Amino acid sequence: MEKKKLQKGEYGYLKKRQHTQILKVLIMAIIIIGILVTGIIIYKTKNNILTVLAILVVLPAAKMLVNCIMLCRYKATGQEEYEKISAYEDRNKICYDMVLCAKDKIFNVKLMTVSKKDVLIYTEDKLNNKEEIEKYIASFVRVNGHSIHVKIINDKNMLYKHLEHGKLPEEDISQLLENLLILHI
Repeated sequence: MEKKKLQKGEYGYLKKRQHTQILKVLIMAIIIIGILVTGIIIYKTKNNILTVLAILVVLPAAKMLVNCIMLCRYKATGQEEYEKISAYEDRNKICYDMVLCAKDKIFNVKLMTVSKKDVLIYTEDKLNNKEEIEKYIASFVRVNGHSIHVKIINDKNMLYKHLEHGKLPEEDISQLLENLLILHI
């Protein structure tokens, strides 16, 4: 049976990505230690070309570590919450567990729904400048000839009310939204 690769916005993507990044960092650490130990064993000193190589390998490993730290700051949607929300997928285009980047703020989006010309973003992050971020996100889509209304909420009751009355988009702007809004980490 072939495993399906999770796409950004699908349930479980964030958790899978976090595990992948942690694994990459651990593998890089093992490689660096292996190069250092090999150099010391072969040359009987730490002053050798393999030490220089290990130092150079630290640079990409540090970049992976930063990505890992950034991803691990965010919590993925739980299974129970997913099961409740997935019941509304027939009326709503729903994206889960995303990390969005606005001008000066990176935040965790537990859920984003696209219905007709509205985008509702549910986050548990406390945002001071919601209106500014809403306008900024809407401007991404406006550049590509679409006009949408963006609303960021923290209230679960409001989220369920929106999901209850949601309608699928008339045109498929969901792929456009996913490409524009999802931070590539």
